[in-house]
Amino acid sequence: MNDSYIHNLIVNSDTFDILSADSEFYNFMGERLYFTFEKFIGESDLELFKYKVLNKDSSYFIIKMYSQIGTLLDYIMKISPGPNKSQIAIKCVEMNKLIDEHMQLIKHQSVDYNVLNLYNDKILVYYPDKMDVVIYEPTIDGRDYEVISLEDFSKRIPGDSNGLISSLKNGESSFEYIFDDDNSEDLVQVRGMSIYNNGEFLRATGFIHKNSRAITTTTNKPMIDSLTGTLTKNEITNYAVKQIDIEHREGTTIAIIDIDYFKNVNDSLGHLKGDEVLRSISDIIKQQVGNAGIVGRFGGDEFFVVLHNGYNEEKTREILRSLKNIVNATYAPNDEGKPVVSLSIGCACYPKDADNYTDLFTIADYCLYVAKDLGRNRYIIYTPARLKSLEEIKQDSATNHDLNIDGRNNLILSEVLCKLFAKLTDDEEVGIQEVLDAFSYIQNFQRVIIYDENARPVHIASRNNFDREVIEACSSYILDEDLNSIYQYDNVLLINNISILNNHAPAVYEPLKKQGVQAFIHIKFKDKYNHRYVLSIEATKIRITWDTNNIHNYRLMAKICAYVINKYGL
Repeated sequence: MNDSYIHNLIVNSDTFDILSADSEFYNFMGERLYFTFEKFIGESDLELFKYKVLNKDSSYFIIKMYSQIGTLLDYIMKISPGPNKSQIAIKCVEMNKLIDEHMQLIKHQSVDYNVLNLYNDKILVYYPDKMDVVIYEPTIDGRDYEVISLEDFSKRIPGDSNGLISSLKNGESSFEYIFDDDNSEDLVQVRGMSIYNNGEFLRATGFIHKNSRAITTTTNKPMIDSLTGTLTKNEITNYAVKQIDIEHREGTTIAIIDIDYFKNVNDSLGHLKGDEVLRSISDIIKQQVGNAGIVGRFGGDEFFVVLHNGYNEEKTREILRSLKNIVNATYAPNDEGKPVVSLSIGCACYPKDADNYTDLFTIADYCLYVAKDLGRNRYIIYTPARLKSLEEIKQDSATNHDLNIDGRNNLILSEVLCKLFAKLTDDEEVGIQEVLDAFSYIQNFQRVIIYDENARPVHIASRNNFDREVIEACSSYILDEDLNSIYQYDNVLLINNISILNNHAPAVYEPLKKQGVQAFIHIKFKDKYNHRYVLSIEATKIRITWDTNNIHNYRLMAKICAYVINKYGL
């Protein structure tokens, strides 16, 4: 069955909000991205669906769902418990596609058996739960097979079969072995792959081919990361270099994936749990990438993906969005002691973004740093109009900034703040505008403003163009009573999407919209004369989910501003 036909979703069992879905279901949703799941279900079947959810009935059932154009389609559906108590997992497939796929499978099976017969090949399938091997041989009706134990299978393989048996038992991602048959002039080739579902090793499948000594392997056996079943760093790097620098395959796209907060998992839950998370996430990545690309592990908590058709940016976006959302749903905040992690992803395409592997990797790595910098839990596909040019990225890497922070792994807000404090305590004169410029430059905050107690924007720093007159004309919203009543975290207010202010502080929404603000953080502070200020950190181009783990650092930003104003004035 084509994986793209089978939809896998995680849904909130109370509100029916769709928490994650595969890329093909996002295609099915179309313009209905913000629909809750029950709105896709035909009215006559809605009661049945809710009954299944309420009674935790995990049997398959048939249900009608609305397509994008409003027609009702028959689906086979199964509802299972989700990763958390408040979630359900939904698996569904359209019946017409299931029938078509079945007919295609019959045709392909006939072709497969003809090919096997032509080359005198056999199919092998290994089932780890029973440690049995099923061997299929081509016949006219394609029905002959035998089931033997793994031990008996090893005895049929000429020569030392320990490596092959180990590959089968361990569920290696792919394997290939050639054996010398001393009893004949033939060589025996065994080649196959392992199949996983949600981290569970289901079976290994492949073929057994006997031929003359003229046989050669089609490829060298790739080096596989033993923990995750993905390619090793050297293998995936060599593959990417070959695709880009040697074969010049246009549309080749690379994505660097980093697991956010993974260190917390190892530190708090132990390395065994960390290994479990790595295996689970690698399976999610492999499942979502599917035939669209190749997955490798770069080491630690970082993965590397090479996609084959990156010119289809929407398809790339669907894959990355599905990765992010599925990991979000699987490792969401909970009260059950489960780890909480997310993904940050940087992505770039050859030759659109760079004409060689080294530069393309530099750009993708920069995009990953931007994703981290904007609060993690997001993917950034390189867009020159919105991000730095390759020359600027290289210059940033080669030049030591005044604050001496380099690279995405070292560019941490707390380090920036500490270095600013060090400059100030060494009596280096630093003006408030220089501080705001440093914040906007280092953290890539799109705009940073200090408002005084009269709601006047006294200092503005931005990496993008802005209209000061518009900001000044709309600044009175800072004093709005409704806005000030919803501050959280002791004088800190985090808003990830200004549209929610339509309900909580309606007079604030329009001024922010006019300024182009999509999300913001406000931190209140005072100087030594008890004058009140608001430090406003704003997202104007890219919507941001602010990192609540950085609340203490946002407060430190305001304290630095207060210190500089006290010592050097506005």
